[in-house]
Amino acid sequence: MVEYFEGNSSIQTSDILYYEVLGIPLPELQVFKTLKVAFHHPTNMKIKLPKESTVGDLLNDLKRKVELSPPNAELRLLEIFYHKIYKIYPATEKIENINDQYWTLRAEEASCIFFVGH
Repeated sequence: MVEYFEGNSSIQTSDILYYEVLGIPLPELQVFKTLKVAFHHPTNMKIKLPKESTVGDLLNDLKRKVELSPPNAELRLLEIFYHKIYKIYPATEKIENINDQYWTLRAEEASCIFFVGH
């Protein structure tokens, strides 16, 4: 430990280095984005895909990890705010544009998919 004085106060510095061991190499970490997606109330999944992936890619990845009622069911990704659907993401949306820190993302089976025009 190094201690030095500056004016009337003593400043101590430590020679201890704190670090975190990452599960993947740093260059890979900078290329991927991880999203927390809720699927059927008790199940929360972390999906890690390249940042340039789309919502369609995310849903296809999720289909391989969960059990669907009919095996070929379609999924949709929703943004939930105060327990209400705030947004339904199109399959072409880039996942790098999605922020899951403030919103809840939910994937659900879509019995019928519809689009509302503005």
